[in-house]
Amino acid sequence: MADKKTTVKEIRRNNPPAVEGKPKRFPNDRHVTVPVLEEHLNVDKKLVETGKIRIRKTVAEEDVAENLPTIHENVTIDRVEINKYVDAAPDIRTEGSTTIIPVIKEVVVVEKKLMLVEEIRITKQREEVVVEVKDKVRKEHVEITKTGPDNAGN
Repeated sequence: MADKKTTVKEIRRNNPPAVEGKPKRFPNDRHVTVPVLEEHLNVDKKLVETGKIRIRKTVAEEDVAENLPTIHENVTIDRVEINKYVDAAPDIRTEGSTTIIPVIKEVVVVEKKLMLVEEIRITKQREEVVVEVKDKVRKEHVEITKTGPDNAGN
């Protein structure tokens, strides 16, 4: 629904506007009143029922049987002693359908080594010194002289 309203405004001017550079004069300097019209539109809306809908929901139950294949696996765990020193931890590996998980431990290894702590150095120096020693010494002297007939062969 549309409804129109009309408003009237009056504009009064003491001096009328100039036309082609010259002011327009009315006799006896009268005031001029010019009506100005303006329309406004008012719009409203109205709710109107155009029909109805009815919804009905029902649930039906049904028994269903299905065969579902399932898999069952058995696992065998064997522990194998190795007791061998390695440089690095081995990776987990698979051989056929067997997964091998290495188990390691750290072992303290005591090692005995010789360490040279210090050296003791002994140096011999030889010095010759003259020492005067005074003492009594005995000396035997033997002289052999032959007399007699054996002397003739000399």
